[in-house]
Amino acid sequence: MFDTQVHRGKRHWLLITALVLTMVWIITGCGTAGTGPSMTDAGVKLPENKDTAAPNQKDSPKERTVKHKLGDVKIPAEPKKIAALVYAHADHLLALGIKPHALVTQTGTEFLPYLKDQLQGVKPLGLAHELNLEAVLAAEPDLIIANTGFHEKTYDSLNKIAPTVLQENYLDAMEWFRDTAKIVGKEKEADVVVKQLLDKAAQAKEKLSKIVGNQTVAFVRVSGKELSVVGIEEQNRGKMTYFGSLLYENVGLKEPDYKAMGIEFKKSIATISMEKLPDLKADHIFMLVRDGADNERVWSELQQNPIWKTLPAVKNNHLYVVKDSAKWFAGYGPIAFSQIIDEAVTALSK
Repeated sequence: MFDTQVHRGKRHWLLITALVLTMVWIITGCGTAGTGPSMTDAGVKLPENKDTAAPNQKDSPKERTVKHKLGDVKIPAEPKKIAALVYAHADHLLALGIKPHALVTQTGTEFLPYLKDQLQGVKPLGLAHELNLEAVLAAEPDLIIANTGFHEKTYDSLNKIAPTVLQENYLDAMEWFRDTAKIVGKEKEADVVVKQLLDKAAQAKEKLSKIVGNQTVAFVRVSGKELSVVGIEEQNRGKMTYFGSLLYENVGLKEPDYKAMGIEFKKSIATISMEKLPDLKADHIFMLVRDGADNERVWSELQQNPIWKTLPAVKNNHLYVVKDSAKWFAGYGPIAFSQIIDEAVTALSK
């Protein structure tokens, strides 16, 4: 009886001891993970937890290589402080959801009026053709987008400040926009923006075909002492080179017979003399008056001219004055083009 109890007591303590040792092994084994046998060593590969990987082990690159006229340049994969050296870049970047860090101005220290509210806090860099390198340096950009026509001679200086991409002079506004998007890695977003613009133009075309039909529309600009008209260069038809191409070719407005007037468009704008003005028999005229006292004075004098009063568009009250002409002549991007379509449709629908 006594021997049996002793035997049972020993068994009881042995079980307790084994249980304690097992618990110790479990605890010490968990506390020293990686120092002893693991599930991987047993031939079972555990799935990698990518969410807990260290930031420097992730696949996203810190830099990208961009090709441009002067070769390859490495730029930040996700630039945060872009200095844009052509004011159309503001339109491009904002359309892609990017606010430029620093930007050239159109006149003096002013940004383009139609984007001014969206450019609060952006550092002004002075005029594109009179670039202030000290202002660019002070802005501390991490990427500079420049232009062949304005900045090729100063490229080396710019590239020492920050990685600089030198864009070509694009005739097609949407091709230029897509190139800007490619630089900042937003090609897919650009496709969406361009499609929306073309869809909008197609809808405007359908609407205005019922209102305006085959009536002709002229775009006349007052700049200094000159009058000029906007048309399309023959060799560039099919490209969205200017707002004239947008409204004539994409929106479907009909041009006056400029050839009959002896006007050839070597550029998108051609000067027209007062003597030729009576030949401008457009059914509708958009009058684009550039900012400035001299332009306002010329426009005022023109309205008093007897010849001006004989024009069909003027007599029939089909004259539309555009005061924010900077957008029409300098916007050159999807935001400006979208607003121009809206303004043209509103004016011609009255």
